[in-house]
Amino acid sequence: MMDFRDVTAENQIKGFSAYFDSINYPAQPLSAESKVFFNTFFGGEGFITLCDLLFGPYYDKGASDARELCWMDYANLAPTQSVATALSGLIHPNSAFISTLEALSTPSATFSARIKKGWKNAAEARLESFLYTDLPLSSVYPQSYQLMTEPGDSNLYVLPRSRVPPILLVPFWEPPVVTRKELSQQQILTSLPCSPIGYFVFRLFFFGMKRVKQYSGDYLAQRRRRNFFSCMWHLKEVAYASLFKTVPIDMPYYTQLLQTYTQIYVSPSLPRHLSSKATIGDVTWTTCDTVAALLIMAPSLLAHRQMKQPLDENTRFGCTNPESLAQITSIVPLHTSMVYALLQNRSDFPVQDSQFSVPPDFPLDASSKAQSDLESIGSTLYRNCLILLRECLLSLDLEPYCKSSHFTYCFELWAVLMHPFDKQQRPMASQHVLHHFEAFSFITVDVLNMLVKSSFCRSMNEESVKVLKKCFFLLSQDSVGSLLGDIHTSQTSPRSIADVVSRYFVLNWTGNDGNIQLPDLHGDTTCDLAARAYVLLERALSGDLSDQLKSDLREALSFMEKVFPNISTHLDAWRSAERSSFVASSSTSSRHVTIADRLSDSDRSLFFKGTKTHRKIFAKNIRLPTRNGRIPGGHHPALQTSLRNEIPLLLGVSRFLDAVTVKALAVYYSSLIPKCDNGHNLWLLYSKNYSCCNHPRETAIWECSLCETVYGSCCMGFPFRADGVRYLVCEASISDDKQCGLCGQVVPNDCSLFYPEHSRGIYVCPDCASQPFKAPSTRWIASYTTWATLVVAVMLYFVIVFLSN
Repeated sequence: MMDFRDVTAENQIKGFSAYFDSINYPAQPLSAESKVFFNTFFGGEGFITLCDLLFGPYYDKGASDARELCWMDYANLAPTQSVATALSGLIHPNSAFISTLEALSTPSATFSARIKKGWKNAAEARLESFLYTDLPLSSVYPQSYQLMTEPGDSNLYVLPRSRVPPILLVPFWEPPVVTRKELSQQQILTSLPCSPIGYFVFRLFFFGMKRVKQYSGDYLAQRRRRNFFSCMWHLKEVAYASLFKTVPIDMPYYTQLLQTYTQIYVSPSLPRHLSSKATIGDVTWTTCDTVAALLIMAPSLLAHRQMKQPLDENTRFGCTNPESLAQITSIVPLHTSMVYALLQNRSDFPVQDSQFSVPPDFPLDASSKAQSDLESIGSTLYRNCLILLRECLLSLDLEPYCKSSHFTYCFELWAVLMHPFDKQQRPMASQHVLHHFEAFSFITVDVLNMLVKSSFCRSMNEESVKVLKKCFFLLSQDSVGSLLGDIHTSQTSPRSIADVVSRYFVLNWTGNDGNIQLPDLHGDTTCDLAARAYVLLERALSGDLSDQLKSDLREALSFMEKVFPNISTHLDAWRSAERSSFVASSSTSSRHVTIADRLSDSDRSLFFKGTKTHRKIFAKNIRLPTRNGRIPGGHHPALQTSLRNEIPLLLGVSRFLDAVTVKALAVYYSSLIPKCDNGHNLWLLYSKNYSCCNHPRETAIWECSLCETVYGSCCMGFPFRADGVRYLVCEASISDDKQCGLCGQVVPNDCSLFYPEHSRGIYVCPDCASQPFKAPSTRWIASYTTWATLVVAVMLYFVIVFLSN
């Protein structure tokens, strides 16, 4: 069924496409009328308005604006229908509109000179051009305030990449930066004057990042519908989405569009061109080079805007919230396609000859020059892929019902990093394995940990198991096994082989002692971990799986036995432990086990300085001391009323009716209420002194008093209302209003309050924030005022009837 908004969007898209097709620039010279239009379109708000129609606003205006559909949303809802077809005619890389943007975005000849001196507070006035559109620097680089403290005459090429993002060395903008009123947000901001194609590419990526962050929970997970009411809720959501168009969670059209841009712009000629001169400042950039560099560098930069990068890989942790994990996983397929595109008809990646050799100051730490990331852009892509893959593997256990597609995307990226020429049926040389040892060793350990901790064994499908089998097959090759065997046999003196292997590292694996500890895949520690993963996969064979899936899974297990030769010595122990775990889980009494989380270097330093870091030791199987001895959700001030206010007998009746109403609403909104692993509804904690049972470094906000477990926002997210508004936590001590805006109770200073994400005008207590609805109250039934009014009304009725007779 065609929605009238679809027709409106389609007509607008076709109107823009027809106009730019008629101009046909640069194939035809611009007429005087076209020049006037371009001056108005790019010089005013026309180009920004078009991007808003295409992608929606890139910043958060409000909750209602976030639910408005843009043209890209219509295309994602129906990627094969007329709106998507019309949109492809407008923004496909070969369209007249994109060709016009490319022609108007030729990099300036003075770009390198201004980057070296004059990127800020230039003495000479910059030539104002109507072609450049301001993009707030903070939208690209949140630490822009640190960058603006650099002297205006400093050379950005030689600054370390910890102080300047290397993407600013790409000529998608015209220095210097400007501080003026930005037309989109109507605020005074420090902005980058972007070329038309540069601004368009960033708006394209902003759209994807905003959508996956907005619906991170549904993007990551496939929720189980545990009962009839949750199924009915799901059917209601489907019916509502079909009748009234809602923002889609899946983005098939957007994903395919990015793949198309990658195939057209990213090519093997890019690294050769950027490394053809002595320094990147001497390279003559083309528009295609600019777009390709943005496609390679922008997604990773934008996905990590809210994530702090560690100094070395030994201290890297997973994502702490679903929003960050969703943004990272969303760009994994894009990086897989970029690796393929960059290596078309090549036999080396990324270091095999002088053109692709890793410079000495490139690979390890953030103190290397920013220009090195562009001069060796192949190595930059390889490093970004490794970081993305590690972060995903370390974080997938954050979501207990993670979609199988996310595991598949990670395995595909892992496979292409190990052997990017598998499609060309080229064998892996031992030199290739040496150059990419990080993908064959460190990532393998991360994969094993992910298999043990995540929900892969519960959510795997034929595609994910097939790719996993391929990965273990690549690890079982003789060229890989020989190098792993050499590392295992040289454990007595690992320094020499570590020096050889580490020359090709693109990540910093140096420990606190200054040495690099190479993973020994043939050692007992790794084989024990592999055995645990093996047993979990083996147990899945007894489930209700298809014959093809079981066949691929058995082959994957056989490859694991070849990759980890000592795995057989650990299998029996883990099999017996797996069998006994079912018996232990059915027992009602268990021993209290205290798990202490080792403090990091930063936390240890804060501890000795006397700073409290809110890191607690969590004890399993102990009764949680709820506030004032009440059960979660059991705070009912109406029960403590006196005869002065309500009638006691009727007060109990009203409370019973309220309980029935709350139960009915809780069942109706069950899909919006977080649940523990056993299906019990969770309630928000009053206390701030507990840590998540799955992630001890995170503060717990949810509690299941029946299972005696607590969870943080890392596992269960923040509470949502039925209208989609999310509540965030704040301490009661920072708020002047310590009274709940819904139930009226006064929250103590040592407890938590919650407030709407886009407004801090109202604060609610944990009990009220735990439920996505506001239950109506029947307390008026027990009120003396109600019965007094009723008695007076009845008496007046009889008086009127008596007088009328």
